[in-house]
Amino acid sequence: MALVIKGSAQTAVNLHKMILVPANAIQLDSLLNLINKQAGVKFSINTRKFPAGKYIRIKANKQTIGGLLQEIKANTGVYYAILGDHIILLDNPPPAKRKATNVVNTTHTVLAPHLPAAPSVSQKQPVPPNKNSSIKHIPPDTNPHISNQRPPAGNATTPLPAVTAADAGANKNFSSDTIKTTVPIPASKDSVKAQSPVGKKPAATINQVASRASSPTKERSIAGNMLIKAGLGADDVFYFNPTIQAGIKYVYALASFSSNFKISGFRYGLGGAIELNDQWNLQLQLTTGNLSSTFDTAGQKWEFKTQLHRAACIAEARIGNRISVQFGPVFNLMKLTFYQAGIKMAPGLPDYQIDKKFNLIKPIYTLSDNFSMNRAQSTKMWIGFQLGLFVDLNFLKQE
Repeated sequence: MALVIKGSAQTAVNLHKMILVPANAIQLDSLLNLINKQAGVKFSINTRKFPAGKYIRIKANKQTIGGLLQEIKANTGVYYAILGDHIILLDNPPPAKRKATNVVNTTHTVLAPHLPAAPSVSQKQPVPPNKNSSIKHIPPDTNPHISNQRPPAGNATTPLPAVTAADAGANKNFSSDTIKTTVPIPASKDSVKAQSPVGKKPAATINQVASRASSPTKERSIAGNMLIKAGLGADDVFYFNPTIQAGIKYVYALASFSSNFKISGFRYGLGGAIELNDQWNLQLQLTTGNLSSTFDTAGQKWEFKTQLHRAACIAEARIGNRISVQFGPVFNLMKLTFYQAGIKMAPGLPDYQIDKKFNLIKPIYTLSDNFSMNRAQSTKMWIGFQLGLFVDLNFLKQE
């Protein structure tokens, strides 16, 4: 998938143009949009090869376009090529331009010799007849060597022999006509080497060039989208919550061991995230878990089993290279079920006695509580708050 960022038309890219970046870490697509807005430079990039959400570390907030391109290369390994007012980001160095050598045409002049004209018939001297010779008339019919048929017409034009260098030197009678032949001779070291001009490619083919030049590798794409985080948090009812999150950056699974040092349990669930900007994202986490508290009396086992379902709206802020803080409100739905000797029944005890005998979750306040000593099951609802510090453990992706 190719990302194309277009701006106002320009004749060429000025790599010395100063750009102001108001952050020390910014996503790749945001940085390209920033350069486009301030300098009008167009960009083409394959987002499968180089994820648009990749964070670029900026050493100085005010740099030239050339300096920012070097920052991008240091963070992602990307190269670039310039076509007019267009910058194409490539995964390989652009091919070097070949210098074409002109063919020098040298003209040699060969003089054709002037051949003497053949003597005409009128110039020939008549041969006097020999008086002593006798002429016999032989009829055509009786002479076997003479036929009435005319001989075939011969070629009246006599071809000239090929003129060589020796012939030209031997015969000094040349006419004013010349024969010109063009022979290609390789240019010497002193000859001027002309560089073939690079034609500007049509804008319609720029995306195809970028797509072919920067074909993505599967390993980088997977590593850039993976999410592996570990953290430690606390909330209004559990003070110790080691948690791990794993998946991709938009959908992930999470697991946590929650404890208030009196009652503990394992929780698990799913989470999803939406990026708000380079530093913030918003998450929704849904978890569930089981807890249990027992009390033995007169040889009988009394037990409260608890199911705790939670829905949290979490905001996450990056505070370092790999460190982030998560916080937000949590909706809690807790279901209590009382068992006596393994049989579900009403506890038959008031609230204050249950609080003394059992270690149950005790929220500061409740939105709803239908507990009754005459009912085996009850439900409590309240809204709490949680806070956690997390570390990104995906060391495969580049920072």
